[in-house]
Amino acid sequence: MKRATLLWITVFILCLTLQVKPVLAETVKVSLPGFPVALNEVTVNNDYRQYPLIVYKDITYFPMTYYDCRFLGLETHWSTEKGLEIKSTGITGGYRDYLGKVKNKQTDTAVRAAFPVTMNGKAIENSTEAYPLLTFRNVTYFPITRELGETFGWDCQFDRDKGLIIRSGNAVVHEVYWPGYHPEYGFTTGNGYFFYSGGDGKIYQTQGGKLEEPAEIYRLPKWTYGNGEFVRPRFYVENGKPCFSYHQGGAVMGADYYFEIKPDGTCREKYSGYLTVKQFGDWSVTARQFGPPTSDNLSVQYREQEPKSVGDPAYVYGWSVIDGQSYSPSKDIYLMGKEIYILAFNPANGKNESRVHRVNMDTNQVTQMTTEAVDHFQMNTDSIYYLKEANLYRTGLQDGVTETVKTGVQSFCLLDKLVYYVDAQDSQLYKLGWEDSLNPGAKVKSLKIEDGYLICSFSSEKFIPYKLLIFNADGNLVWKGSDGIKDVILNQGVITYQSEEDGRFFSGKI
Repeated sequence: MKRATLLWITVFILCLTLQVKPVLAETVKVSLPGFPVALNEVTVNNDYRQYPLIVYKDITYFPMTYYDCRFLGLETHWSTEKGLEIKSTGITGGYRDYLGKVKNKQTDTAVRAAFPVTMNGKAIENSTEAYPLLTFRNVTYFPITRELGETFGWDCQFDRDKGLIIRSGNAVVHEVYWPGYHPEYGFTTGNGYFFYSGGDGKIYQTQGGKLEEPAEIYRLPKWTYGNGEFVRPRFYVENGKPCFSYHQGGAVMGADYYFEIKPDGTCREKYSGYLTVKQFGDWSVTARQFGPPTSDNLSVQYREQEPKSVGDPAYVYGWSVIDGQSYSPSKDIYLMGKEIYILAFNPANGKNESRVHRVNMDTNQVTQMTTEAVDHFQMNTDSIYYLKEANLYRTGLQDGVTETVKTGVQSFCLLDKLVYYVDAQDSQLYKLGWEDSLNPGAKVKSLKIEDGYLICSFSSEKFIPYKLLIFNADGNLVWKGSDGIKDVILNQGVITYQSEEDGRFFSGKI
């Protein structure tokens, strides 16, 4: 027994001495670039950046951080099974500088990456690469070679004076700066400028430069019912023009004031009161909405001519009414040729419920278009769409036939002939006629139409790659954004948004 025990101990010790020692990762010496580096026109501060670009064997290396990759159109995914996966997808994200407080050393050490890496589905044999992937400060670094640039669709150039210049093929946004921005009031854009309020009673205009001093273009009045505070502006875009409005006075004796910001920076008062005005080319359609609702409140105006009342004077126009009890102003007004489509009801019929009606501007004939009571609708050239009790309905303009096109709908947007909707169960975005979610797993946060595009922002869970999607009128996806969205505006082909993660503002051409 003792001899057997001694034998087992001897074997155990021998096994310990024969164990293979782990291979130490290869350490290499790297240095900071001795020349400027610009990524999509952003000059990189390598001296203080936590993840600077580095140089190894006279080749510049790029840090594959979350924000850096998405700024240059790349998506990354890490797993213990597959290691690092990198794909060039055209995603867009704002640049973050990762600045630290300690200046970087001119020379340092990095480690040859010892885990699996795939690039656009192709495995990288890092052990045999002349310019291997490196790990520096726990971040993977890629060599910026000509082959890599072509794989990612980057345009990489070296200029003796300007240094290394990298331009990616994805849509690019740059940070813009709005000193003193007040988040309650929002912002608007147009004519190459950004407009916002600082909460100090002033409206500012700026091009967003870091060192630019914003120009004051309008001074808000003090609220007559307040204790010295200013009225609260609301910024928006109407027919491609930057606008703002505010309310002055009380609910009964007060009024809403609406302004357009002209290209020269001056502000023109368009109208005031409780009303909705929609502009259609040379025609404007106005629904007066001073409470309580009154009849004969619809008018039209051609250019600078005098406004004229239209429709049956017995009807009340431009009000959303449900069960004859809940009244709210409606902004759903459409003009097709000489016919206005608007919510309306006739108090003489006994039950006050709003339905979509058609009003002929020349004959004043009023035609009811929907049999169901409706509180909101959208339309295109051949159909009216509305939502009722989570069911999406369509009414044809020619035949007047109403059909249910989708059940279980939370909200929807109509972009020309395409219908996008949010599912009532999973809160995801879908396109009518398509089975799959347009952003699998992502819950819709906001959905709207601006500048001829559908804009959808999503909740900011970490596992969701796309927080902002934009589709054009043909249904093509033209924007995939990685930044969480707090507020977004698209006007005159320029998208501007505030990041939910850090409150920064970014803007770029779509």
